[in-house]
Order: sequence, then C-alpha cells, then structure tokens
Amino acid sequence: EERKGVAAFDPVTAALLPWNANVSYGSSGVSVKAMTTHDGVLYFTGQFNAVNGTPRLSTAAVDLQTAALEPFEPTGLSGLLPESIGVVGDVVIVGGFGESPVIAWDAATGALLDWRPLGTGANRVSAIAGTADAFLLGGDFSTLGGEDRDGLTALDGATGVLVSDFPLPTSNSTIKSLHVVGDTLLVGGSFGQMGGVNHQGIAAIHIPTRTVLPWGVSFNNQVQDIAVENGVVYLVGSFNTVGGQPRGYGAALSLSTGDLLPWDPMASNAISSVVAHEGLVYVGGSFSTIGGQSRQRFAALDGITALATPLDIPVQSAVWDMALSDNTLYLCGSFTSMGGESRGHLGAIDLVAGELNSWDPQATGGSLSQVWSLAEMNGLVHVCGVFSSIGGQPRSGYAVVDGVTGAATPTIVRILGSSVNSITLRPDLVLVGGGFQNVELEVRESFFALADCELAAYYADVDDDGYGDPTDAVVECTPGPAGYVPNAGDCNDGDDQVWTGGSCTTGGGDAGTWSAECICLSTVGLNAEALVQELLVFPNPFTNELTIRTNLRGSLHISLMDMTGRVVFNEQRYHTANAGMVLTMNALASGSYLLRIGSEGGSTVQRVMRE
Repeated sequence: EERKGVAAFDPVTAALLPWNANVSYGSSGVSVKAMTTHDGVLYFTGQFNAVNGTPRLSTAAVDLQTAALEPFEPTGLSGLLPESIGVVGDVVIVGGFGESPVIAWDAATGALLDWRPLGTGANRVSAIAGTADAFLLGGDFSTLGGEDRDGLTALDGATGVLVSDFPLPTSNSTIKSLHVVGDTLLVGGSFGQMGGVNHQGIAAIHIPTRTVLPWGVSFNNQVQDIAVENGVVYLVGSFNTVGGQPRGYGAALSLSTGDLLPWDPMASNAISSVVAHEGLVYVGGSFSTIGGQSRQRFAALDGITALATPLDIPVQSAVWDMALSDNTLYLCGSFTSMGGESRGHLGAIDLVAGELNSWDPQATGGSLSQVWSLAEMNGLVHVCGVFSSIGGQPRSGYAVVDGVTGAATPTIVRILGSSVNSITLRPDLVLVGGGFQNVELEVRESFFALADCELAAYYADVDDDGYGDPTDAVVECTPGPAGYVPNAGDCNDGDDQVWTGGSCTTGGGDAGTWSAECICLSTVGLNAEALVQELLVFPNPFTNELTIRTNLRGSLHISLMDMTGRVVFNEQRYHTANAGMVLTMNALASGSYLLRIGSEGGSTVQRVMRE
C-alpha cells in the first residue's frame, strides 16, 4: 500500500497499519524531515504542500489515532527551509536553514513571539530542546543574536534573550541533537570540545550552573539523535567507533557514569533517529540491515541485545525523524511509501497492533520535498521540512495536522527563504528553527514562536472604511485587533471613499472623488468606461504560466501586485491582435495578486491566484 512521508506499523507483527496522513507535494516527491508527538498529535515537518487533501506547506499536525489533519496551521514560516521540530513546555519550535533559522509560537494564544536572533554561518537550527526556564538550540550557525555561538545557544524562556554564559563547543561545530534529562542537557553532534573541555561528539551540561560535566566517551563521527530509557542513553548517527570500540552507527552509554555499554545495532548505514519505549529501541535512517536482520530504513531493536525484533515494515527511502505518542510511532523523511502503501513523507505505526496506521497527511511539493522533523502536542502534529502542501492544503515549510485524521489545520505559516529544520512544543508555545529570513509579514531571523490558534494578517484601517493599509500590517490571532481589518485593499487610508476595487470616477473635487483604481494604478483622468476593458485570464488559479487575452492594443504595461501593495511583476509588451500573451512567473509565491494591464486606451484589473 502506498504511504508518503509517514506511515504506521504494528510493533509486533510489522504489519502496515491503515493509518495514513496522505502527505503530498503535487506531482513531485514528498519528504518528512522530522516529527514529534504531544498529547495525541503528531507534528512533522519537511517537503510537502498537502496533508489529507488539505494544503499544508512544510509543517503539519495530524491526529495520532486517525491521521486526521489538525486545525493548527501556524503563519509566519516564510523564508525557512524546515528540518526540525519539537515541543518545549508551552512552546512549539521549528528549526531549519536560512539567515533566521528558528521560529516559535505561543501555543495558547497563537502570538508570534518577538524572538529575532539573526544567525551567521550556515544558519541552520537542527535541534531544539528546553526546560521551563530556557530554550536550547543546536545547529551549525556561527553567531546568533549578534553573539558567538558556534552551533549551540540557550534563550531565556520568558523573553527569548540569549543566555550569554552558556557553554560553547569548538568553532565550526555542528549540533544535531539535544536531549534534556532532569536538569542536564545531553548534546550530540560533531565537535571536539565543549566549554573548553575535550568532548568528542557527545557532552553533558548542567543547565542551572552552565557547567560541562565529566561524562561520556569519544565518537569518531557525528551523533545524530539521542534517546534515554531505564538509565541508558541510546545514540545514533554516522559514527563507527565509540570510545575506541567498533560500533555500527549506534551505541549506548550509562546515564549515570557515561561509560560505553555493549549495545551495538551493527547497522549497514547511518541511523538518523532513535526512540526508546518499554524496553525496545526504534530506529530510522538509511540502512538496509540492522540487528542481524534485513530491515529497510526502519527497525525495532531489543534494548539490551540490540537484535532486531520481528517487526518489519520496510520504508521506501530515508527516515529522518520519529516521535512517539502513547502507542503510536510517527515517522517522517524522504520516503513516499511504507510497508508497500503510499505515504507522503509522513506515516505512523500502531505499536500495539504492530502494523501501519492509516494516518497519512501526504506532504507534497516537488521532487525535493521531504519532512525533516515533527512534534506532537494536544492531539496536533507539527511538521516542518520542504513542502508546499499537506493534507491537500497549501502549506510552505511548516504545517499542523490532526494526530488522528491527518487533516491539515487552518493555521498557516508562510516562510520565505530556505528551510525549517526543527520544531519543539511547549503547552503555550511552538518554537520553530531553521534557515528562514521572513515569517509572514514580519522579519523573523533564525527563530520564531507562535501560539496554537488561527493566525492571520490584519491591516490598519484608520478611516474605518473596511479596507486596510497594506503598508501597516500585523499577524495576530483571529479575529484580529481593534482598528485592523483582514482586507489590504486601501491605498489611501485617510479617505473612506478611496479603496482598491472601487469604481473609477472622474471629476475635479476632493480626493474622495477618485477611487483606488484611479489613484493606486495611476490612471486618474480616464473615465470608468474606458478603464473597463475586456480581459480573459486563464488558468486561474495558475502555477507557473498565465495566459492573457485582452482587446487592448499597442504598448501594454503589465504588472502584478501582491495584497500588501508590493509590485512583484512588471513588464512592457507590444500587443497587436486579440491573441494570447503568456506570462511566465516561476518564482512567484503562492497567494492572491492584482493583475493590471494598461495602455493609452485604458486599463483593466483582475484578481488572480498563484497555486
């Protein structure tokens, strides 16, 4: 059966469960980069644009039992290529790649937190963790918030301000995994020192005192993920030697002493994610054999012997992240099927039945789509990665889906530039990390926070005519603040008789005698009859090409304006016959636009939609 991105399996029989979130990315490949669970919801992130037929771009949340898409759909992810996702108390965090690699939301109110630490270097936040007092971020950035960070930083949990005295790794380090155990932070990645003390690949930091502890052994290559159960720390990655002993991409250390334990999965290739649960260790990655058995990219191992259990649900391509909620294990990655069923970079396994769950949000978004990370909270699954739709709904880089049905929630976060790498959830906040430059209408460099509510853009309406100023916008929970409206069609907010879309009138009186069709489009002096020209636009909505037929002749000025009033396309063409003109706009973002075609004989305006 087809599964894209995520799938669910029975932990005992390895049978594919009917759980299917239907992650999709148009006709292109889907990938789920990371996922996590919280309160019955699977959050995941990667490359997709729909989950269960509902648009979800890069991040989504679905119900753990039904794979139904959750209503949570955060705004503001524009500019981030998502790779990681997590829940920290009351915050959902998404991390990724770009100038601003992390984002956070207030999970209770939906407010986008005013955390804007700019990064330099590779600008990727790949790991997020935290306590009630601090948010902990890891990646391959060199600075964050104007301070040297070298891949690891801590932010104050209330203000988002950087904690300046937190221990740092050596320069050019990459942090891939953060795991909090009590008041201790376990740090995994590629580094040779931590806080000036020799630690290779793994380190432990006492969070209250910011002290590096004398714990752990050396790893010869990158530690990718960490899980802890029953006093044992399980580590996976691309290493093959630990403490001078051979290990097949996985190892175990004593939580109390840091000593190396005999556990060795003997995988054939790298392991990207690990989850420990009730004596079993679930792993996902790029391997084809592990624990002495043939297993395609997913396996369940004995927590003591590291031998593979009978659970065998093959995954078509790499698994990047996993998250556990009750008895459901959510997976994300670059895969498009699990257990022979279609899964768009997201899937879930029923650990009781030992089979693939029907949860299938279907993240989609082209050949490079995938989901990097996910997190679950309150029955919602937050996901981030590279995708443009999830559950059939447009979502870019980040989405929230129902943990049972896999349906996309109404919350929309739009990210500009690069990816979202990580998400972390807390009861009141969603923290998002990555490499984005902008979140919705506001700059959010490296990190943002948003709440578990429906966010939307609202525009100042000073003249109280129901039309807002596109240059004065905020992103708030619905129904929006007083004095703001969702309509961005006012080009003169000081005159309640002027707005975009009003009929163009002539006359020599005050400004109110001119509508926005005259004022905003610089056509004052033309009669309304002259402006209303025949215009046929198709297809509408369009993808990359838009065909135009008009009876206007001569030199035509063609422009496209987004709903904030910004001109995003501007071209001059000469038109002699009533033939179609094809406009190619590959780089145009999804959304609504005003298309204007003007000539000496008049002009015409029509709203168009870019899918």
